[in-house]
Amino acid sequence: MFCEAWGTYVGAVVDISENGYSTTNENGYESQRPMVAVMHKAFDRAMKMGQQFGFSPSSQTGINISGPKEKPSGKSRFFAS
Repeated sequence: MFCEAWGTYVGAVVDISENGYSTTNENGYESQRPMVAVMHKAFDRAMKMGQQFGFSPSSQTGINISGPKEKPSGKSRFFAS
């Protein structure tokens, strides 16, 4: 899900860099292109998911990772206990 959100964000950034942030309608009024909103929403989703995966230093403080106490030897290193 993170990769999908990040991919959407990158695609929107590429589209905006090629076509600009705004468009002009038939009456001559300038408005924001829909891709700008897509970009902002995708970025927000990616950042929220990134926090849950520990992608920032502040979110890493809430993650508890404990490794094995001693290194397994022999055949036991291939099998989970």
